Amino acid sequence: MRKLLDGDPMDQNLHEWVPESDLPMAIKLFSLALFFIPGAINCSTIVNRLISCSHASTILTGLICSLPSYAECALFNLLDINNLSEETVRGKNRFQMIVSLVTLCPSMAGVAVETLSQNRRDALLAVKLAALRANNQEFIRFLTYCLIDRSSHVFSAVHKTSGRAAFASLQERVMKILEATVAEKELKANEEFVECLALVHLQSNAKLTAAEVKLLINYLCLKIDDSGHIHAVVCTLLSLPALTSAPPGMAPGTSIDPKVGDYLQWLKARVTSSQHESATLPCVLIVALYLWSNRVEEINKFLTDSLLCRVTLGSRHFTSVRALLQVVFPEKELAQICASMPITFGLHKNDDSQGLLPVHWICDLMSQKVFQKHNVDVGNWVQRQIQHSLAPIHPLLSDAIDRLAEYAAQAEIRQGLERKFCEVFIGDLMDESMLVKRLLVLQYLLTYRQRFTASGRKEDNPYKSIYQTIPIRYLLSVIEANAVDFAPIRLSLVGSSIALFPYMRPTRKSIELVRNRRRASTCQLPTGFEIQKILCGSDRAAALKAAKHLENASLSDLVKLLPVIVQALKSVIPPLEVLEGNDGAPTTSLDDGNCNRLAETLSNVWLDLEAIVPRQVIEKTLIAFQETPFMVDQAYAQPCLVFDVDRRVFASPPHFMIFLPMLSFFLEAGRAEKERAVLIANMKTGQQYEDKQKLYQCEEREILFSVLDHTQRAAAVQLLIEICDQTKNKFIVAPFRLEKIRMLAFNYIHSIFIRDIQVMKLVLFETFPLHMLRSVIEGIPSMHVAQNFIQEMMVFPENKRRIFTISLIIEVFRKYRVKATLPLVTMTLNALCTLIRYVDSRQVLCLVNGVIEELGELALTFPQLAETVMNILGQVSLMAESRLAFHSTGVVSSKTMERSLVKRVKVQADLIAQKTLT
Repeated sequence: MRKLLDGDPMDQNLHEWVPESDLPMAIKLFSLALFFIPGAINCSTIVNRLISCSHASTILTGLICSLPSYAECALFNLLDINNLSEETVRGKNRFQMIVSLVTLCPSMAGVAVETLSQNRRDALLAVKLAALRANNQEFIRFLTYCLIDRSSHVFSAVHKTSGRAAFASLQERVMKILEATVAEKELKANEEFVECLALVHLQSNAKLTAAEVKLLINYLCLKIDDSGHIHAVVCTLLSLPALTSAPPGMAPGTSIDPKVGDYLQWLKARVTSSQHESATLPCVLIVALYLWSNRVEEINKFLTDSLLCRVTLGSRHFTSVRALLQVVFPEKELAQICASMPITFGLHKNDDSQGLLPVHWICDLMSQKVFQKHNVDVGNWVQRQIQHSLAPIHPLLSDAIDRLAEYAAQAEIRQGLERKFCEVFIGDLMDESMLVKRLLVLQYLLTYRQRFTASGRKEDNPYKSIYQTIPIRYLLSVIEANAVDFAPIRLSLVGSSIALFPYMRPTRKSIELVRNRRRASTCQLPTGFEIQKILCGSDRAAALKAAKHLENASLSDLVKLLPVIVQALKSVIPPLEVLEGNDGAPTTSLDDGNCNRLAETLSNVWLDLEAIVPRQVIEKTLIAFQETPFMVDQAYAQPCLVFDVDRRVFASPPHFMIFLPMLSFFLEAGRAEKERAVLIANMKTGQQYEDKQKLYQCEEREILFSVLDHTQRAAAVQLLIEICDQTKNKFIVAPFRLEKIRMLAFNYIHSIFIRDIQVMKLVLFETFPLHMLRSVIEGIPSMHVAQNFIQEMMVFPENKRRIFTISLIIEVFRKYRVKATLPLVTMTLNALCTLIRYVDSRQVLCLVNGVIEELGELALTFPQLAETVMNILGQVSLMAESRLAFHSTGVVSSKTMERSLVKRVKVQADLIAQKTLT
């Protein structure tokens, strides 16, 4: 023993010093020395010396049997000895000693395999040791990890030419485990083992024998009720061509073993069962969808991600698998399964981190129009998913809603969201729990209406009455205020709303109101009955205080108090100063200052509400303010009916301030409805007539629509000018009130003119009272554009319009003293001279009689035109005197127009001469 311990550990002849006959004695001596004199000899020394001995494994086994506590120490000493070639005696002895130790202590097999696998030289030893001594669980875990991790030493070693034998041993061990597993009576789910089977055979270059194929099918087709196991089995069946490819001479779709078909039928029954549906459905759906749509790349990626190993299905293999699955899962049944699949509760944008969701399958089938092709109603699934969705909204849900609306609008059979489900806009407008549902339903309804109109269907829209209850502007303002949460539906909703309801577009004010006053306020408001009693009571100070609270109230409270606010507004309309007799003396006075401030406060509250829910506010206000009862729907077709309200509204600036948004709303809403009607009519025309006739009728219809719209807007402008005309009213309006009313009216008219200049042209061609001309030009900044129509207006034969035209250009030139307008004034004066020369004298005198003062003012304002004006006035005066001389015998001269005209001309001539001299 001393010779063995003192010898050179690298000496290859040490085995001669321990003859085979002395092995029992050597084992006893080593055991005694190691136990009684550990200071002289230790386990590391023994291992280092025995590794070169031919009987090292036998001696170490006997030693460990005598002293089991040294097994772990001996194993780690052996594992620490590396850089030994397996072909040398020392390398072989080391491996045999490790195998012996693992055989004696099976619990150390995992540690030994893991340690060996971390060294490049020992990688194949780890494979052999795992194949020989690792238990089934450790072997499967080790093999799966090493075959997945392409950077591991084991993966590199087994895929080299020198490692083929080791890989074959792995495959042989796997098949033995498979045989033992199949032979067991109680089978349990083992997802890891199934994946290990797939990895080994995918990375093996050896072709599966018929016996191996049969063994694999017998195991894989066992009906083990576990979703993870089923997922692994499906991926394995798809990945290995030998398991599913049709044998030569057999039709595609015929499996190599009927058990595969039986297993797929069992899988189909399990999927359709509500008890197991949610667990197994994703795997089956993705496979079926990709196979049905011939998406080879997607299914290769799915298999690669599932097995963590590169999988590529060949064309023949893909065709065979697709045909096999089509027999079991027809496309229509697949669509029906998807339509009845469970939803994702609390679906939101961040749920994609959980992997593929049911909404992915629905959108995938919708994009391929599978539901439409087989007439499968998917509306119920979308309806349930909308009910349980949260913000931020999932982008695929928005896409599914758009596709459903498009399909439902074109389908002859009613398929889509139920009408009762879409009636979600009744109730508390600010209910946060209903916000996402309302937005998604709104997206469906708007998309449905667009597609329904485009389809040209003859029947009525089934959701027609719902659109009138939708607070579109409020919902769009919420989207703009929370653009990140609602980004998936923002583009669709805004685009559809602008196309269908342009008058419902969100404004800056509506967005700010939603941001600042969407939540409930801290101030406690009285109940509806109490606050109505206060606002409509005789105590204006208390009413004003209550109205101030309304300015800071939440939007939810304001919407609930809408009827009260409208009634209070009506009660604070000030009394009118009605004229009696011809002296113009007022018989009543306006209300006190508190009433005015109360009206202004309530008007501001009303405008806040109008910015959020315009349709509800305006319709209720119009009904309350009607002077002659009429249906509100009539105002959409004839917007000027809005003027048929209490005449006192036009005498109170706060009330007139809320009247203008009402007028604008009905003008825009009426235009949108007429435009939609024209679009529908044009589509029907396109289906009935040929190209030329179709084009002619469509153009004619669009022209009529444009004319009607311009006429209605021009009529509204004329009525607003009439409201600003004190002489047209039956009552006297205080000057400061009239000034505010004119300012509001002219600003609104200006907005109409800059939007469509043709409305201005139509208003000017129709003319309005001359005494309002200066006020209109002064109050409307866009009136300088009127000079573009002067030449056309001078062609009119009526003196009334000629007088209006001359007055118009003079007033425009008076305000806008620019060089560009001077030629127009010169042209007007030249035209007037021509009329004096060639037109009947009676008509000339009537014409000039209406513009004498304007001509005089023109000469006073612009001295360079004084000479021309004086010539015109002189000719007119001579013409009037001639007519006086001719008719003096039969007419009292003091009463004639000619006598009056001569006097007025003389006055203007004297003023011009005096101005010129100074």
